[in-house]
Amino acid sequence: MTRRLSLLAMLALVVTGLAVAPASAAVPADSGGVEASLVSADAASNASTAGCTFPFSATDATGTEVTVEERPDTITVLGPSAAQTVWDLGRADSVVGMPVNQYTEYLGGTEGKVNVVNDQGQPITESVVGTDPDVVLAPNIVGTDAIESLREAGLTVYKFEQADSIDDVLSKTTLTGQLIGACNAAETVTGDMESTIADISAQVDDDERPTVYYPLGGGFTAGNQTFIGDIIQSAGGDNVATEADITGYAVISQEVLANATIDYLLLTGDSPRPMNPAINNSRAVAEDNIVRVDANLLNQPGPRVIVPFSQMANAFFEYDPAGGTDEGETDDGTETGDETETDDGSEMDNGTEPTMDEETTQAPPTTIPAPSPATDVDPVTTATATGRASVSARRCLRSWRRRWSPSAGDRLESGLGLDRRRSYMAENVIWPAALDATLSRSEGRRVSLDVAVEDPTVDEIATAVQQVGYDAVIERDVTYPREYDPRGRVIVKNADDATKSDLLGAVAAYLGIIRE
Repeated sequence: MTRRLSLLAMLALVVTGLAVAPASAAVPADSGGVEASLVSADAASNASTAGCTFPFSATDATGTEVTVEERPDTITVLGPSAAQTVWDLGRADSVVGMPVNQYTEYLGGTEGKVNVVNDQGQPITESVVGTDPDVVLAPNIVGTDAIESLREAGLTVYKFEQADSIDDVLSKTTLTGQLIGACNAAETVTGDMESTIADISAQVDDDERPTVYYPLGGGFTAGNQTFIGDIIQSAGGDNVATEADITGYAVISQEVLANATIDYLLLTGDSPRPMNPAINNSRAVAEDNIVRVDANLLNQPGPRVIVPFSQMANAFFEYDPAGGTDEGETDDGTETGDETETDDGSEMDNGTEPTMDEETTQAPPTTIPAPSPATDVDPVTTATATGRASVSARRCLRSWRRRWSPSAGDRLESGLGLDRRRSYMAENVIWPAALDATLSRSEGRRVSLDVAVEDPTVDEIATAVQQVGYDAVIERDVTYPREYDPRGRVIVKNADDATKSDLLGAVAAYLGIIRE
Protein backbone atom coordinates (compact mmCIF):
# COMPACT_ATOMS: atom_id res chain seq x y z
CA MET A 1 0.00 0.00 0.00
CA THR A 2 2.84 2.40 0.86
CA ARG A 3 4.48 1.74 -2.51
CA ARG A 4 1.18 2.33 -4.36
CA LEU A 5 0.64 5.64 -2.58
CA SER A 6 4.15 6.77 -3.44
CA LEU A 7 3.56 5.86 -7.08
CA LEU A 8 0.36 7.91 -7.08
CA ALA A 9 2.22 10.86 -5.60
CA MET A 10 4.88 10.53 -8.26
CA LEU A 11 2.23 10.38 -11.01
CA ALA A 12 0.61 13.55 -9.73
CA LEU A 13 3.92 15.29 -10.24
CA VAL A 14 4.63 13.71 -13.62
CA VAL A 15 1.22 14.65 -14.99
CA THR A 16 1.59 18.21 -13.86
CA GLY A 17 -1.70 19.63 -15.01
CA LEU A 18 -2.65 19.79 -12.66
CA ALA A 19 -6.02 19.53 -13.65
CA VAL A 20 -5.34 15.81 -13.49
CA ALA A 21 -6.41 13.74 -10.54
CA PRO A 22 -4.40 10.76 -9.24
CA ALA A 23 -5.47 7.33 -10.35
CA SER A 24 -7.43 6.58 -7.18
CA ALA A 25 -9.49 9.76 -7.35
CA ALA A 26 -13.09 9.71 -8.48
CA VAL A 27 -13.73 11.25 -11.86
CA PRO A 28 -15.50 14.59 -11.38
CA ALA A 29 -18.31 15.93 -13.48
CA ASP A 30 -17.52 17.11 -16.96
CA SER A 31 -15.80 20.46 -16.63
CA GLY A 32 -17.53 21.55 -19.79
CA GLY A 33 -20.55 21.99 -17.55
CA VAL A 34 -18.96 24.60 -15.30
CA GLU A 35 -21.63 27.11 -14.40
CA ALA A 36 -20.48 30.63 -15.18
CA SER A 37 -22.44 33.86 -15.25
CA LEU A 38 -21.88 37.58 -15.33
CA VAL A 39 -22.99 39.50 -12.28
CA SER A 40 -25.84 41.89 -13.02
CA ALA A 41 -24.82 45.40 -14.01
CA ASP A 42 -26.94 46.92 -11.18
CA ALA A 43 -25.22 44.73 -8.62
CA ALA A 44 -21.96 46.63 -9.01
CA SER A 45 -20.17 48.95 -11.35
CA ASN A 46 -18.93 46.96 -14.32
CA ALA A 47 -15.63 47.54 -16.08
CA SER A 48 -14.97 46.08 -19.50
CA THR A 49 -11.32 45.07 -19.87
CA ALA A 50 -9.71 43.04 -22.65
CA GLY A 51 -13.12 41.84 -23.77
CA CYS A 52 -14.19 40.83 -20.25
CA THR A 53 -16.80 42.28 -17.92
CA PHE A 54 -16.35 42.53 -14.16
CA PRO A 55 -17.51 41.58 -11.64
CA PHE A 56 -17.38 38.00 -12.95
CA SER A 57 -18.70 34.93 -11.12
CA ALA A 58 -18.28 31.20 -11.74
CA THR A 59 -18.90 28.08 -9.69
CA ASP A 60 -15.69 26.10 -9.13
CA ALA A 61 -14.87 22.44 -8.43
CA THR A 62 -15.63 22.84 -4.72
CA GLY A 63 -19.15 24.01 -5.51
CA THR A 64 -18.34 27.53 -4.40
CA GLU A 65 -19.46 30.54 -6.42
CA VAL A 66 -16.27 32.56 -6.82
CA THR A 67 -16.58 36.24 -7.72
CA VAL A 68 -13.74 38.34 -9.10
CA GLU A 69 -14.78 41.93 -8.48
CA GLU A 70 -12.44 43.63 -10.98
CA ARG A 71 -9.69 42.78 -13.40
CA PRO A 72 -6.93 41.37 -11.18
CA ASP A 73 -3.63 43.25 -11.08
CA THR A 74 -1.83 40.38 -9.34
CA ILE A 75 -2.32 36.65 -9.93
CA THR A 76 -0.98 33.58 -8.14
CA VAL A 77 -1.19 30.20 -9.83
CA LEU A 78 -0.79 26.92 -7.97
CA GLY A 79 -0.19 24.62 -10.96
CA PRO A 80 2.04 24.56 -14.06
CA SER A 81 -0.92 24.24 -16.44
CA ALA A 82 -2.52 27.36 -14.98
CA ALA A 83 0.80 29.16 -15.34
CA GLN A 84 1.09 28.07 -18.98
CA THR A 85 -2.41 29.32 -19.70
CA VAL A 86 -1.83 32.69 -18.06
CA TRP A 87 1.45 33.02 -20.00
CA ASP A 88 -0.25 32.27 -23.30
CA LEU A 89 -3.01 34.76 -22.55
CA GLY A 90 -0.42 37.49 -22.17
CA ARG A 91 -0.62 38.10 -18.42
CA ALA A 92 2.68 36.61 -17.23
CA ASP A 93 3.80 40.00 -15.88
CA SER A 94 0.86 39.98 -13.47
CA VAL A 95 1.87 36.65 -11.88
CA VAL A 96 3.42 37.16 -8.45
CA GLY A 97 3.40 33.56 -7.20
CA MET A 98 3.64 30.18 -8.95
CA PRO A 99 5.37 26.80 -8.92
CA VAL A 100 8.98 27.69 -9.72
CA ASN A 101 10.39 24.31 -10.68
CA GLN A 102 11.26 22.02 -13.61
CA TYR A 103 7.63 21.98 -14.70
CA THR A 104 7.48 25.72 -15.38
CA GLU A 105 11.07 26.55 -16.31
CA TYR A 106 10.25 26.17 -20.01
CA LEU A 107 7.88 29.15 -19.86
CA GLY A 108 10.67 31.67 -19.38
CA GLY A 109 10.29 34.80 -17.32
CA THR A 110 9.79 32.95 -14.03
CA GLU A 111 12.69 34.75 -12.39
CA GLY A 112 11.53 36.90 -9.51
CA LYS A 113 8.29 34.96 -9.07
CA VAL A 114 7.66 33.57 -5.59
CA ASN A 115 7.57 29.76 -5.40
CA VAL A 116 4.33 28.83 -3.65
CA VAL A 117 4.31 25.00 -3.76
CA ASN A 118 6.24 22.25 -2.00
CA ASP A 119 7.98 19.25 -3.57
CA GLN A 120 4.65 17.39 -3.76
CA GLY A 121 3.07 20.22 -5.75
CA GLN A 122 0.83 21.30 -2.88
CA PRO A 123 0.50 24.98 -1.92
CA ILE A 124 2.52 26.50 0.91
CA THR A 125 -0.19 28.59 2.57
CA GLU A 126 2.12 31.21 4.05
CA SER A 127 3.87 31.73 0.70
CA VAL A 128 0.59 32.07 -1.19
CA VAL A 129 -0.83 34.53 1.32
CA GLY A 130 2.44 36.46 1.26
CA THR A 131 2.07 37.20 -2.46
CA ASP A 132 -1.15 39.11 -1.67
CA PRO A 133 -2.79 38.20 -5.02
CA ASP A 134 -6.09 39.51 -6.32
CA VAL A 135 -6.99 36.00 -7.50
CA VAL A 136 -5.56 32.51 -6.99
CA LEU A 137 -5.94 29.81 -9.69
CA ALA A 138 -5.75 26.28 -8.27
CA PRO A 139 -5.53 22.92 -10.08
CA ASN A 140 -7.86 20.10 -9.16
CA ILE A 141 -5.16 18.16 -7.25
CA VAL A 142 -4.99 20.84 -4.56
CA GLY A 143 -6.88 19.52 -1.55
CA THR A 144 -10.10 21.10 -0.34
CA ASP A 145 -8.56 21.82 3.08
CA ALA A 146 -5.77 23.82 1.45
CA ILE A 147 -8.30 25.77 -0.61
CA GLU A 148 -10.34 26.57 2.51
CA SER A 149 -7.24 27.72 4.39
CA LEU A 150 -6.46 30.19 1.63
CA ARG A 151 -10.05 31.43 1.57
CA GLU A 152 -10.04 31.85 5.34
CA ALA A 153 -6.97 34.04 4.89
CA GLY A 154 -9.11 36.33 2.75
CA LEU A 155 -7.96 35.23 -0.72
CA THR A 156 -10.18 34.75 -3.79
CA VAL A 157 -9.45 31.20 -4.93
CA TYR A 158 -10.85 29.39 -7.96
CA LYS A 159 -10.30 25.61 -8.15
CA PHE A 160 -10.56 24.08 -11.63
CA GLU A 161 -12.28 20.82 -12.49
CA GLN A 162 -10.25 17.92 -13.84
CA ALA A 163 -9.65 18.12 -17.59
CA ASP A 164 -10.91 14.92 -19.19
CA SER A 165 -10.73 15.97 -22.84
CA ILE A 166 -9.38 18.53 -25.28
CA ASP A 167 -12.74 20.31 -25.03
CA ASP A 168 -12.11 20.65 -21.31
CA VAL A 169 -8.74 22.26 -22.02
CA LEU A 170 -10.45 24.73 -24.35
CA SER A 171 -13.13 25.48 -21.74
CA LYS A 172 -10.50 25.93 -19.05
CA THR A 173 -8.59 28.38 -21.26
CA THR A 174 -11.73 30.42 -21.87
CA LEU A 175 -12.62 30.42 -18.19
CA THR A 176 -9.10 31.46 -17.21
CA GLY A 177 -9.39 34.40 -19.58
CA GLN A 178 -12.63 35.43 -17.89
CA LEU A 179 -11.10 35.17 -14.41
CA ILE A 180 -7.96 37.18 -15.17
CA GLY A 181 -9.37 39.69 -17.64
CA ALA A 182 -7.95 38.31 -20.89
CA CYS A 183 -11.08 37.31 -22.78
CA ASN A 184 -9.98 38.56 -26.19
CA ALA A 185 -6.68 36.71 -25.90
CA ALA A 186 -8.50 33.55 -24.78
CA GLU A 187 -10.81 33.77 -27.78
CA THR A 188 -7.83 34.06 -30.12
CA VAL A 189 -5.90 31.21 -28.50
CA THR A 190 -8.86 28.82 -28.40
CA GLY A 191 -9.84 29.79 -31.94
CA ASP A 192 -6.39 28.83 -33.21
CA MET A 193 -6.55 25.56 -31.28
CA GLU A 194 -10.00 24.72 -32.61
CA SER A 195 -8.87 25.42 -36.17
CA THR A 196 -5.96 22.99 -35.86
CA ILE A 197 -8.12 20.36 -34.17
CA ALA A 198 -10.76 20.62 -36.90
CA ASP A 199 -8.14 20.40 -39.65
CA ILE A 200 -6.59 17.29 -38.13
CA SER A 201 -9.98 15.66 -37.50
CA ALA A 202 -10.88 16.16 -41.16
CA GLN A 203 -7.77 14.27 -42.23
CA VAL A 204 -8.04 11.33 -39.82
CA ASP A 205 -8.93 8.02 -41.45
CA ASP A 206 -10.91 6.02 -38.89
CA ASP A 207 -10.32 2.80 -40.84
CA GLU A 208 -6.55 2.99 -40.51
CA ARG A 209 -5.78 4.17 -37.01
CA PRO A 210 -2.47 2.99 -35.53
CA THR A 211 -2.50 1.76 -31.93
CA VAL A 212 -0.52 3.93 -29.52
CA TYR A 213 0.90 3.27 -26.06
CA TYR A 214 1.96 6.07 -23.70
CA PRO A 215 3.90 4.90 -20.62
CA LEU A 216 3.77 7.49 -17.82
CA GLY A 217 6.18 5.68 -15.51
CA GLY A 218 5.65 3.21 -12.72
CA GLY A 219 3.41 1.13 -15.01
CA PHE A 220 0.84 3.96 -15.27
CA THR A 221 -0.76 5.12 -18.48
CA ALA A 222 -3.57 7.46 -19.55
CA GLY A 223 -6.88 5.82 -20.42
CA ASN A 224 -10.50 6.83 -20.92
CA GLN A 225 -11.69 10.15 -19.47
CA THR A 226 -8.25 11.75 -19.64
CA PHE A 227 -7.30 14.66 -21.85
CA ILE A 228 -4.12 12.80 -22.87
CA GLY A 229 -6.14 9.81 -24.02
CA ASP A 230 -8.43 12.16 -25.92
CA ILE A 231 -5.43 13.81 -27.59
CA ILE A 232 -4.12 10.43 -28.80
CA GLN A 233 -7.53 9.50 -30.15
CA SER A 234 -8.19 12.88 -31.77
CA ALA A 235 -4.74 12.88 -33.38
CA GLY A 236 -5.64 9.73 -35.30
CA GLY A 237 -4.42 6.98 -32.97
CA ASP A 238 -6.14 4.26 -30.99
CA ASN A 239 -4.98 4.38 -27.37
CA VAL A 240 -3.94 0.94 -26.10
CA ALA A 241 -5.23 1.88 -22.64
CA THR A 242 -8.63 2.85 -24.04
CA GLU A 243 -8.85 -0.44 -25.91
CA ALA A 244 -8.12 -2.17 -22.58
CA ASP A 245 -11.00 -0.27 -20.90
CA ILE A 246 -8.67 1.58 -18.54
CA THR A 247 -10.27 4.70 -17.08
CA GLY A 248 -8.26 7.61 -15.76
CA TYR A 249 -4.58 7.27 -14.92
CA ALA A 250 -3.98 3.69 -13.88
CA VAL A 251 -1.53 0.80 -14.11
CA ILE A 252 -1.73 -1.29 -17.27
CA SER A 253 -0.80 -4.95 -16.90
CA GLN A 254 2.02 -6.60 -18.81
CA GLU A 255 -0.46 -9.22 -20.00
CA VAL A 256 -2.60 -6.53 -21.64
CA LEU A 257 0.47 -5.04 -23.30
CA ALA A 258 1.65 -8.45 -24.49
CA ASN A 259 -1.70 -9.07 -26.20
CA ALA A 260 -1.91 -5.59 -27.68
CA THR A 261 -0.69 -4.49 -31.10
CA ILE A 262 1.49 -1.45 -30.45
CA ASP A 263 2.12 0.46 -33.67
CA TYR A 264 3.50 3.59 -32.03
CA LEU A 265 5.23 4.31 -28.75
CA LEU A 266 4.70 7.79 -27.32
CA LEU A 267 7.58 9.00 -25.14
CA THR A 268 8.47 12.34 -23.62
CA GLY A 269 11.80 14.14 -23.86
CA ASP A 270 14.78 11.86 -23.41
CA SER A 271 12.92 9.35 -21.28
CA PRO A 272 14.20 5.81 -21.85
CA ARG A 273 12.09 3.28 -23.68
CA PRO A 274 10.45 0.77 -21.33
CA MET A 275 12.41 -2.47 -21.51
CA ASN A 276 10.02 -5.41 -21.31
CA PRO A 277 9.09 -8.19 -23.75
CA ALA A 278 5.76 -6.62 -24.71
CA ILE A 279 7.47 -3.41 -25.81
CA ASN A 280 10.60 -5.05 -27.22
CA ASN A 281 8.53 -7.27 -29.52
CA SER A 282 6.15 -4.55 -30.64
CA ARG A 283 5.86 -3.17 -34.13
CA ALA A 284 6.66 0.27 -32.70
CA VAL A 285 10.15 -0.87 -31.73
CA ALA A 286 10.70 -3.05 -34.80
CA GLU A 287 9.92 -0.14 -37.13
CA ASP A 288 11.25 2.60 -34.85
CA ASN A 289 7.79 4.18 -34.64
CA ILE A 290 8.63 6.22 -31.57
CA VAL A 291 7.14 9.68 -31.21
CA ARG A 292 8.89 11.96 -28.71
CA VAL A 293 7.12 15.04 -27.42
CA ASP A 294 7.75 17.59 -24.69
CA ALA A 295 6.49 16.22 -21.37
CA ASN A 296 5.35 19.59 -20.07
CA LEU A 297 3.38 20.36 -23.22
CA LEU A 298 1.63 16.97 -23.25
CA ASN A 299 1.05 16.45 -19.54
CA GLN A 300 -0.20 19.94 -18.71
CA PRO A 301 -3.78 20.65 -19.88
CA GLY A 302 -3.04 24.07 -21.29
CA PRO A 303 -3.10 25.69 -24.74
CA ARG A 304 0.24 24.18 -25.73
CA VAL A 305 -1.14 20.64 -25.85
CA ILE A 306 -1.79 21.54 -29.47
CA VAL A 307 1.96 21.11 -30.16
CA PRO A 308 2.26 17.41 -29.21
CA PHE A 309 -1.23 16.91 -30.66
CA SER A 310 0.04 18.10 -34.05
CA GLN A 311 3.27 16.12 -33.70
CA MET A 312 1.31 12.93 -33.12
CA ALA A 313 -0.93 13.60 -36.10
CA ASN A 314 2.12 14.21 -38.25
CA ALA A 315 3.65 10.91 -37.13
CA PHE A 316 0.47 8.86 -37.48
CA PHE A 317 -0.58 10.06 -40.92
CA GLU A 318 1.67 12.97 -41.91
CA TYR A 319 -0.84 15.66 -41.04
CA ASP A 320 -0.40 18.75 -43.17
CA PRO A 321 -1.38 22.03 -41.47
CA ALA A 322 -3.94 24.01 -43.46
CA GLY A 323 -3.07 27.34 -44.92
CA GLY A 324 0.29 26.46 -46.48
CA THR A 325 2.27 27.50 -43.42
CA ASP A 326 4.92 24.89 -44.08
CA GLU A 327 7.20 25.69 -46.96
CA GLY A 328 8.53 22.26 -47.80
CA GLU A 329 9.82 18.99 -46.53
CA THR A 330 13.32 17.83 -45.76
CA ASP A 331 14.81 14.62 -47.10
CA ASP A 332 13.76 12.77 -43.97
CA GLY A 333 10.14 13.75 -44.43
CA THR A 334 9.92 16.43 -41.76
CA GLU A 335 8.48 19.76 -42.77
CA THR A 336 10.29 23.08 -42.62
CA GLY A 337 8.89 26.37 -41.42
CA ASP A 338 8.90 28.43 -38.26
CA GLU A 339 8.85 25.26 -36.20
CA THR A 340 10.76 22.36 -37.74
CA GLU A 341 10.33 18.93 -36.24
CA THR A 342 13.46 16.85 -35.77
CA ASP A 343 13.69 13.08 -35.92
CA ASP A 344 13.07 12.76 -32.19
CA GLY A 345 9.95 14.91 -32.27
CA SER A 346 11.58 18.00 -30.80
CA GLU A 347 11.41 21.36 -32.49
CA MET A 348 13.91 23.81 -33.90
CA ASP A 349 12.78 27.42 -34.14
CA ASN A 350 15.13 28.24 -36.96
CA GLY A 351 12.83 28.30 -39.97
CA THR A 352 15.74 27.25 -42.17
CA GLU A 353 15.92 24.39 -44.62
CA PRO A 354 18.52 21.70 -43.91
CA THR A 355 21.33 21.61 -46.46
CA MET A 356 22.30 18.49 -48.39
CA ASP A 357 25.45 16.70 -47.26
CA GLU A 358 28.27 17.84 -49.55
CA GLU A 359 29.39 14.25 -49.97
CA THR A 360 26.00 13.16 -51.26
CA THR A 361 25.71 12.76 -55.02
CA GLN A 362 22.36 12.87 -56.74
CA ALA A 363 21.07 12.86 -60.26
CA PRO A 364 20.35 16.42 -61.37
CA PRO A 365 16.72 17.44 -60.83
CA THR A 366 14.39 17.59 -63.80
CA THR A 367 12.12 20.61 -64.07
CA ILE A 368 8.73 20.23 -65.76
CA PRO A 369 7.00 23.58 -66.26
CA ALA A 370 3.28 24.05 -65.93
CA PRO A 371 1.35 24.69 -69.15
CA SER A 372 1.20 28.25 -70.36
CA PRO A 373 -2.18 29.99 -69.96
CA ALA A 374 -2.86 29.61 -73.68
CA THR A 375 -2.60 25.85 -73.49
CA ASP A 376 -3.75 25.34 -69.91
CA VAL A 377 -5.78 22.16 -69.40
CA ASP A 378 -8.74 22.06 -67.09
CA PRO A 379 -8.70 18.58 -65.49
CA VAL A 380 -12.39 18.67 -64.52
CA THR A 381 -13.53 19.42 -68.06
CA THR A 382 -11.18 16.80 -69.47
CA ALA A 383 -12.23 14.13 -66.99
CA THR A 384 -15.93 14.79 -67.39
CA ALA A 385 -15.84 14.96 -71.18
CA THR A 386 -13.89 11.74 -71.59
CA GLY A 387 -15.43 9.87 -68.70
CA ARG A 388 -11.92 8.96 -67.56
CA ALA A 389 -12.36 9.62 -63.88
CA SER A 390 -14.09 8.01 -60.95
CA VAL A 391 -16.78 9.87 -59.03
CA SER A 392 -14.27 10.47 -56.21
CA ALA A 393 -11.64 11.77 -58.64
CA ARG A 394 -14.11 14.16 -60.26
CA ARG A 395 -15.16 15.38 -56.83
CA CYS A 396 -11.52 16.09 -55.88
CA LEU A 397 -10.91 17.95 -59.13
CA ARG A 398 -14.08 20.01 -58.88
CA SER A 399 -13.17 20.90 -55.31
CA TRP A 400 -9.72 21.93 -56.46
CA ARG A 401 -11.05 24.14 -59.25
CA ARG A 402 -13.72 25.69 -57.03
CA ARG A 403 -11.35 26.50 -54.18
CA TRP A 404 -8.08 27.33 -55.86
CA SER A 405 -8.68 28.61 -59.38
CA PRO A 406 -11.17 30.60 -61.46
CA SER A 407 -13.38 28.90 -64.01
CA ALA A 408 -11.75 27.08 -66.89
CA GLY A 409 -13.03 29.71 -69.33
CA ASP A 410 -11.50 32.55 -67.33
CA ARG A 411 -8.18 30.72 -67.12
CA LEU A 412 -8.07 30.03 -70.85
CA GLU A 413 -9.00 33.59 -71.70
CA SER A 414 -6.76 35.50 -69.30
CA GLY A 415 -4.48 33.06 -67.48
CA LEU A 416 -5.71 34.46 -64.16
CA GLY A 417 -5.76 31.02 -62.60
CA LEU A 418 -2.03 30.51 -63.01
CA ASP A 419 -1.19 34.13 -62.25
CA ARG A 420 -3.18 34.08 -59.02
CA ARG A 421 -1.72 30.81 -57.84
CA ARG A 422 1.81 31.87 -58.63
CA SER A 423 1.52 35.12 -56.71
CA TYR A 424 1.95 33.28 -53.41
CA MET A 425 5.06 31.31 -54.26
CA ALA A 426 6.48 28.48 -52.15
CA GLU A 427 7.46 24.83 -52.49
CA ASN A 428 5.73 21.63 -51.56
CA VAL A 429 6.97 18.05 -51.69
CA ILE A 430 5.10 15.01 -52.95
CA TRP A 431 6.56 11.57 -52.27
CA PRO A 432 5.15 8.67 -54.32
CA ALA A 433 4.17 6.99 -51.05
CA ALA A 434 1.64 9.75 -50.38
CA LEU A 435 -0.42 8.67 -53.41
CA ASP A 436 0.29 4.92 -53.36
CA ALA A 437 -2.78 2.70 -53.03
CA THR A 438 -0.61 -0.25 -51.95
CA LEU A 439 0.35 1.52 -48.71
CA SER A 440 -1.58 2.20 -45.53
CA ARG A 441 -1.83 5.56 -43.85
CA SER A 442 0.78 4.56 -41.30
CA GLU A 443 3.10 3.60 -44.16
CA GLY A 444 2.83 7.02 -45.71
CA ARG A 445 -0.30 7.20 -47.87
CA ARG A 446 -1.99 10.57 -47.48
CA VAL A 447 -4.99 10.41 -49.80
CA SER A 448 -8.06 8.20 -49.59
CA LEU A 449 -7.95 4.80 -51.26
CA ASP A 450 -10.62 5.72 -53.77
CA VAL A 451 -8.31 8.26 -55.44
CA ALA A 452 -4.91 6.64 -54.75
CA VAL A 453 -3.10 4.69 -57.49
CA GLU A 454 -0.75 1.75 -57.29
CA ASP A 455 3.00 2.46 -57.38
CA PRO A 456 2.92 5.97 -58.85
CA THR A 457 6.16 7.17 -60.42
CA VAL A 458 7.71 10.59 -60.05
CA ASP A 459 7.27 11.15 -63.78
CA GLU A 460 3.53 10.53 -63.53
CA ILE A 461 3.27 12.73 -60.46
CA ALA A 462 5.17 15.55 -62.17
CA THR A 463 2.86 15.33 -65.19
CA ALA A 464 -0.20 15.50 -62.92
CA VAL A 465 1.27 18.44 -61.01
CA GLN A 466 1.87 20.19 -64.34
CA GLN A 467 -1.75 19.71 -65.40
CA VAL A 468 -3.01 20.99 -62.04
CA GLY A 469 -1.09 24.16 -62.82
CA TYR A 470 2.29 24.18 -61.08
CA ASP A 471 5.92 23.73 -62.09
CA ALA A 472 7.36 20.41 -60.95
CA VAL A 473 10.97 19.46 -60.18
CA ILE A 474 11.82 15.75 -60.08
CA GLU A 475 14.50 14.57 -57.65
CA ARG A 476 15.13 10.91 -58.39
CA ASP A 477 17.81 9.67 -55.97
CA VAL A 478 16.08 10.35 -52.68
CA THR A 479 14.31 7.88 -50.43
CA TYR A 480 11.16 8.38 -48.40
CA PRO A 481 12.07 7.77 -44.71
CA ARG A 482 9.60 4.88 -44.31
CA GLU A 483 10.91 3.06 -47.38
CA TYR A 484 14.22 1.44 -48.26
CA ASP A 485 14.50 1.95 -52.02
CA PRO A 486 14.67 5.38 -53.63
CA ARG A 487 11.58 6.26 -55.64
CA GLY A 488 12.41 9.95 -55.77
CA ARG A 489 10.12 12.84 -55.01
CA VAL A 490 8.52 15.80 -56.78
CA ILE A 491 9.03 19.37 -55.63
CA VAL A 492 5.94 21.43 -56.42
CA LYS A 493 6.97 25.02 -56.99
CA ASN A 494 4.94 27.99 -55.86
CA ALA A 495 2.03 26.20 -54.23
CA ASP A 496 1.59 27.91 -50.88
CA ASP A 497 -1.84 29.22 -51.84
CA ALA A 498 -3.35 25.74 -51.39
CA THR A 499 -3.41 23.29 -48.52
CA LYS A 500 -1.32 20.22 -49.11
CA SER A 501 -4.29 17.91 -48.64
CA ASP A 502 -6.16 19.64 -51.47
CA LEU A 503 -3.09 19.61 -53.69
CA LEU A 504 -2.54 15.89 -53.07
CA GLY A 505 -6.19 15.14 -53.77
CA ALA A 506 -6.10 16.96 -57.10
CA VAL A 507 -2.81 15.37 -58.16
CA ALA A 508 -4.04 11.90 -57.18
CA ALA A 509 -7.27 12.39 -59.11
CA TYR A 510 -5.39 13.44 -62.22
CA LEU A 511 -3.05 10.46 -61.85
CA GLY A 512 -6.13 8.25 -62.12
CA ILE A 513 -7.02 9.95 -65.39
CA ILE A 514 -3.49 9.50 -66.73
CA ARG A 515 -3.55 5.81 -65.87
CA GLU A 516 -6.87 5.10 -67.64
